[in-house]
Amino acid sequence: MKEVKFMLRKALAIVLFSMIICIIVGWNFNRVNERAEFGRDNFNLLHNKKSKGLEIKNYKPTSSYDIARLKAYEWDRGGEIVDWKNAEVTEGKFNPSVAKVVKNNKEGLKGRAVYIVTFKTNNEKILGPITIYLDKLSYEILGTALRD
Repeated sequence: MKEVKFMLRKALAIVLFSMIICIIVGWNFNRVNERAEFGRDNFNLLHNKKSKGLEIKNYKPTSSYDIARLKAYEWDRGGEIVDWKNAEVTEGKFNPSVAKVVKNNKEGLKGRAVYIVTFKTNNEKILGPITIYLDKLSYEILGTALRD
């Protein structure tokens, strides 16, 4: 009887030990894959920033609309803008009730002449376009519109 109990304990210990080893090996395997994914994402992010920097550096604006597009594109950090050189630019008056203001003095900006730059994005169907308001004289970013 003692031998049977001893054998059962030994078998249970072997099973538990095997399960622990499998869990540890599986966990480490997942961590290696997560690190690889993280590295790939960082590479893509750095590559996009590098190409964006070169694209901005090599761009030569020829009109006030081109300058507004360029300044708005430089300011955006999201990286989801597509075809920024063909973004829609319109002129208008700043409306604080429409814009999410970057500057502190929201009411002081009301009625100011602005360029309104609207960028198409990768997530436009879900979130809508990115709209950025720039001061017409200084090209300073005044705010962004809330996305749908």
